[in-house]
Amino acid sequence: MIGAEVRDSCGSSRTGETPQAFTPRRLTARTKESEHLEGKSTTPLLGK
Repeated sequence: MIGAEVRDSCGSSRTGETPQAFTPRRLTARTKESEHLEGKSTTPLLGK
């Protein structure tokens, strides 16, 4: 039973790993966009 569960978990993990890996990537992209916007605002502040 445990072995079968592990196999099922592995299958689910495989599919779950793909979206999980995408989640951080999406967050990174979002952070980059935010950083770009903040960077623009910070640039003039730093220039001052």
